[in-house]
Amino acid sequence: STEVGVRAVGDSSSRLEPEGEFVVVTFEVDNPTATGVQIGSGDVELESADGTFPADREATLAHTAESTAFSVVPPEASMTFHAVFDVPVGTEPTGLHLDLVQIGESGTLPLEG
Repeated sequence: STEVGVRAVGDSSSRLEPEGEFVVVTFEVDNPTATGVQIGSGDVELESADGTFPADREATLAHTAESTAFSVVPPEASMTFHAVFDVPVGTEPTGLHLDLVQIGESGTLPLEG
C-alpha cells in the first residue's frame, strides 16, 4: 500500500517531520530461497516521474506500524515491511525499486495510492 502526503511519523517522543512530505510504502517480501534476504534502507528506492528517492532511514525507523522497518527475511518465509521517503510536495510515486543483493535479484513494484 502507498500513503502519500504524510505530514509526520513517529510518536510524540520520536516525531519527525519531512522537508517536503512523507510517502509511506508498505510491501511484502516473499523469500523462496535457502538464503536470508536483507532489507535495509539502501535496498529500496521510491520511483516517480520526477526521479528516484532513497528511503529516509530515520523516518522509517520512527514510523509506528504493524510492519517491520528493516530486517532479514528468513529462508522460505515472508515478511511485511514499510519504508518512508521524504519527497517534494506533490510527488506522485510510480514504483518501489527493490535491490535484493543476497540473491542477485532486483525489480520495481508498481505503486497505487
